Amino acid sequence: MVQKFLTRIASSAAEGLSVASGVALIVLMLILTADATLRYLFNAPVYGASDIVRFAFVVVVFGGIGYCAFKKGHVSIDVLFTRLKPTGQAVLTSIISVIVLILLALITWQTTLRAGRSLAAQEVTAALQVPFAPFMYVVALGCAVWWLVVLVQLIASVNQVRESKSTKAMLTAVLGSVASVLLCAVLIFHWLPVRASPIVTGIAGFALLIGIFLTNMNVGFAMMLTGFMGLSFLTSFDIGITPLGQVPFTEGSSYGFAVVPLFVLMGELIFYSNIGQELFHAAYAWIGRLRGGLASATVLACTAFAAVSGSTVATAVTIGTVALPEMKRYKYNPAFAAAVTATGGIIGTMIPPSLAFMIYGLIAEESIGRLFIAGIIPGLLIAVVLISTITIMCYINPKLGPAAPPVAMRERLLSLKSIWPILVLFTLVIGGLYMGIFTATEAGGIGAFGALIVGLAMRRFNWKSFNGSLRATIITTGMVLLLLIGAAIFSQFVAISRLPTAMADFISASTLPPFMIIIAILAVWFALSIVMTDYAIMILITPIVLPTVLGLGYDPIWFGVILVLQTEIGAISPPVAINIFAIAGLDKEIPMTSIYKAVWPFIYALLVLTAILIAFPQISLWLPNLMKGA
Repeated sequence: MVQKFLTRIASSAAEGLSVASGVALIVLMLILTADATLRYLFNAPVYGASDIVRFAFVVVVFGGIGYCAFKKGHVSIDVLFTRLKPTGQAVLTSIISVIVLILLALITWQTTLRAGRSLAAQEVTAALQVPFAPFMYVVALGCAVWWLVVLVQLIASVNQVRESKSTKAMLTAVLGSVASVLLCAVLIFHWLPVRASPIVTGIAGFALLIGIFLTNMNVGFAMMLTGFMGLSFLTSFDIGITPLGQVPFTEGSSYGFAVVPLFVLMGELIFYSNIGQELFHAAYAWIGRLRGGLASATVLACTAFAAVSGSTVATAVTIGTVALPEMKRYKYNPAFAAAVTATGGIIGTMIPPSLAFMIYGLIAEESIGRLFIAGIIPGLLIAVVLISTITIMCYINPKLGPAAPPVAMRERLLSLKSIWPILVLFTLVIGGLYMGIFTATEAGGIGAFGALIVGLAMRRFNWKSFNGSLRATIITTGMVLLLLIGAAIFSQFVAISRLPTAMADFISASTLPPFMIIIAILAVWFALSIVMTDYAIMILITPIVLPTVLGLGYDPIWFGVILVLQTEIGAISPPVAINIFAIAGLDKEIPMTSIYKAVWPFIYALLVLTAILIAFPQISLWLPNLMKGA
């Protein structure tokens, strides 16, 4: 009874705030579009646009972050969690929920205190003289709703443990919760009789973080918790708790971070316009008659869809929904078809707009526009490499992908009309970035607005699809911002531990040539990418390895391209391959082990491409070096 009552309250609160988040997202899109357009055409930008963007972004993030939690949109690593029995999962969820509730309570408390201080000091923005305090209270309100959602999850897991009627499970849940809280308190309040050096503490903190990841705690919370404990351990509780009240508002009101929901919204609007289906049929019309042609058409459709989608999984699933049944109809080897679709999806993260590039750019403090442009040629090369691999495999073994019936020239030409929305949006967004007409954040607003106009012009939108686009964007934004907030707090701990400096000093004293060090870093990155999501690994590892890479004299834009490619290869590499999992969900008749076997030729081909990009950095750097203002 209590659970149902609280669930209704949590659901209503999360849904209600998500409406405010959606409205703020529309405001964000419109104000950026208007600002960039008026500045370019009339040299008359919207006065105070940056203030409006920052505060609208706060509402987007913290108005929707509880909704994201309610819909289970946050990222966690469930490699070990899924191996537990249901009762074991409930016990572990109970323990994790207790810790998260305490952490959220601290964030809400500290943010409220900071808002009160800001209100008393009458802090306002420079342009519009808008007070900061009300929006800090929005952060606190969003975290309070989030706390309520986690409380409901805790009650549900506790009830599941009770229903198991296992005394051992109930004792484990209670004692595990108490022990976990005590362990955190021991580290935070310096109750240990010994002290370790900052570097040793940094290494121990990193190991502890990996261990917390394996408990299925949200990755962002895991980084936040470890950073909080590490800072408190190395300094004091007062210093350690300070970022909990500062970082959420700072990150959630960042003008640069507002790029994330805008490009995500652009991709979601295109997704709900069903353009992916037409892209596949256009590619099929032109090359389907070739041996392995439908598989190659799948790669081409993924390449085109990547121009408006920043997600590898979204690209693979959108195209796979259409491509898999077609390849099955023409007697393609099922595992080969699934492997092609899963691998083609990685182009979605390389060709701009790319969520992975956005996150890398924000963490590395590099130009997102330059990163976008840098990914174009490597993204096209991925398509070339995959199509070449498909062609060779199908000529060696024609049963993998027989040719489809030819399509008349008239139908081929007519199929091209479905490509115009992609071409228009890509030219508008990437062309504007390349020419220096607008910033990456403005490009996101214009791209989202353009995608909306395209959907309306094609009569693909109704209120249901538009609402679906907004809600999907809110969930993704909440997921990404939790990662960024957690990374910011963890990075403070890493910085004060001097771990990156120690690593750079160690490597500089090494006799290994620089390219061998890069290969070693990439090997570790690739290994981690097999068991971690691309966003999590990008946020966790970049601050640690980037100083070393820069010290070796390598270009950070080039390094970002290599990292994104390695991460995406990890997304199709067994045993934990997120793209393969997603595609296997589209057709459950295809054995997972068969897809694992079929994907290896593509992995080998992509590793060869990685070697080429390492040997010839100008492949990635040529276009961004030609950008205006580069």
